[in-house]
Amino acid sequence: MLSDTDSLPVAAVSQCYGKQISAECESQHVMRIVSATYLRSRDCVGGASDLSLLGGGNDSLISACSRDDAGGPQCVGNSSCIFTAPWIYISADCGYSNYFSLRYQCVPGILTILTPQFNHLTWQLHVIFHERFMF
Repeated sequence: MLSDTDSLPVAAVSQCYGKQISAECESQHVMRIVSATYLRSRDCVGGASDLSLLGGGNDSLISACSRDDAGGPQCVGNSSCIFTAPWIYISADCGYSNYFSLRYQCVPGILTILTPQFNHLTWQLHVIFHERFMF
């Protein structure tokens, strides 16, 4: 069975370690993380030339040096997210990541008022009200 998110487009933002990444959704939509992946790139600082021994030929990204992160950055439920591209230790052969890739979807959110006395708004994920969205 297909979920409602299967028909939504997937956006992607990527950047070398230490650089700023910005992800945004349109008004009244919030982020759902599809994947967050740490990689090694020959084009980023620390992209050693000896990594050619790990395969990939002339490709910038070295597929043998990647690690997925189920959590990803703290973007879930936000309409926009700005963060510095993180790094992690991948393996003894690869060393540390120097490139980060985030794939996300913008899903409909519901804008609700918490209480009149607080006089502020908050986003609640549509998943709270619609169980067919799988996060």
